[in-house]
Amino acid sequence: MPPVFSPNQIQRIADCSLLQHFWTQSPPPENAVSRAILKTIRQLHAGGGPHRLNLPATLRILAQQLPADLPAAGITAARDIVARYHRQLRSEWAQIIASNEPLAMNLPLPHGVIRCETVIHRLDKTADGGITAIKLIPTEKPAAPIESDSIEATMLHALTAAAYPHRRPVRVAFRWLRYDRTDTLELSENIYRRNLHRLKTRMQAWLDGEILARPGLHCETCPFKGAGCPLYPESPY
Repeated sequence: MPPVFSPNQIQRIADCSLLQHFWTQSPPPENAVSRAILKTIRQLHAGGGPHRLNLPATLRILAQQLPADLPAAGITAARDIVARYHRQLRSEWAQIIASNEPLAMNLPLPHGVIRCETVIHRLDKTADGGITAIKLIPTEKPAAPIESDSIEATMLHALTAAAYPHRRPVRVAFRWLRYDRTDTLELSENIYRRNLHRLKTRMQAWLDGEILARPGLHCETCPFKGAGCPLYPESPY
């Protein structure tokens, strides 16, 4: 069985293998509110969408998922996110092909094979016969727009294209629910192949034992600044 990675893990390794090393040793705590919102949306999808599961019922599901000690302001914010998504889904439901769908594929490397697995939140058909893989991001604040060199987007593209070979073009969308923002990316064949070459090279280096700090835009949000990274040592002051 080849080693298994998620698109997020592959992105971290491609960015900075030291970041992934730290992440495996001491993963940052999971956002409990984001997890609760995604669980609620998963049940909304599985329950037949907003036309079958109304908003009060959906909010009751959310209440069961949220942490018991969450302050009132946090509860209100989570309810607002779910309510907005529920309203949007009423007009979007007809275009959804699948939701909460597990996808996997083997990816050959220069000297081996890895397996990429993930669960796609939504797969939507488009008017031109294509398909869009949508990743829902409940509470995190969006940074810079998703660029065409995104390794995570490339792997989501590859997984979707492999599972739905008769639907083209393939697009990838990141939707930040709290901020009502969606970035959609369509990779050209040249960019897609360039990204695949980069990620295969970096993944092979990881499997060969490379742990290397690579500076870049990812450093801005890295949780390990001052916590072991030699590029950003802990300040003595």
